Amino acid sequence: MGVIAGLNEGVTNAQEFNTLDAGQHQLQIANAKVKKSKKGHPYISVCLESIADPMTNEVWHTLFLPSADSTEKQIARTYAAIKAFDLAFDIDPSVDLEFEDDGNGGIPDDGGEIFAWKGQTGWAVLKHKEDPERGTQAVVASFVRV
Repeated sequence: MGVIAGLNEGVTNAQEFNTLDAGQHQLQIANAKVKKSKKGHPYISVCLESIADPMTNEVWHTLFLPSADSTEKQIARTYAAIKAFDLAFDIDPSVDLEFEDDGNGGIPDDGGEIFAWKGQTGWAVLKHKEDPERGTQAVVASFVRV
């Protein structure tokens, strides 16, 4: 029989991760993936971590991408949201977005990682949102160009 030594002590002494306070925070992109919704629409899922307090819960943000059935207004709002994100994280929008594909140029089922964004830092104003399953969550209210 195998034994994992120290597991009980590790679990007993496990640190609790807190939700970031509402307000302005400097964040770092931990990872970003291009994904597909259940309807097949593309979006970017971004995991952000606090620079000042890395032992807090991550902040997840979704950047929607235009799809074939997007209206002109939806497309304009989509591009405005991506521009605000790009400006906050100093991402050059003139550079094509490259991601890990499924081998055929498509989006993998589990998402395609955007390696160039990892580690980029930027600023965002966070607010709190109540989630019935996960409790209080910090979410992005707006991105800030510093």
